[in-house]
Amino acid sequence: MARTLTVPAVQQAIEAFDLPAYKEALQALLPSAADEASKQAIERLLHTRRPFARPLTNRLPLTLLNYVGTGFRLIGAEDPLSSTQVAIRWITIFFLPVWPLGSYIVRETRAYEYAFIAEVPFDLRYRWAAVLVPAAIGLVLGVSALKGWLPPQ
Repeated sequence: MARTLTVPAVQQAIEAFDLPAYKEALQALLPSAADEASKQAIERLLHTRRPFARPLTNRLPLTLLNYVGTGFRLIGAEDPLSSTQVAIRWITIFFLPVWPLGSYIVRETRAYEYAFIAEVPFDLRYRWAAVLVPAAIGLVLGVSALKGWLPPQ
């Protein structure tokens, strides 16, 4: 697995913080894998963003402010081997993730308190969500206002 990360195309993608190029370079390596163990190692690398880990440039709060589902929330997948998770920090409104603020490797220190360890890139589908969710909310509110479904102010 470590040799795979030294392939020039993979290294360039990591240095450029370019997740699509990283996945493309790994997909290109998959057919030339020597054995089943190598293929499985490349598959694991395809589904992780940890090689991109960069030190944080700004200090983030330990506690995520949240009231009735409105505020900040971390949404991500936990890694049981390292007791950390790759999570995206979202602005939420009534538990609905509306805008992603960043993607991080975090460790929960206490209930709802996190130590932000490193920054990793967004997956492209979250970048789309950052545009589509607010657009959908605006569309629903706009149609509701035009149809007269909203209460008068």
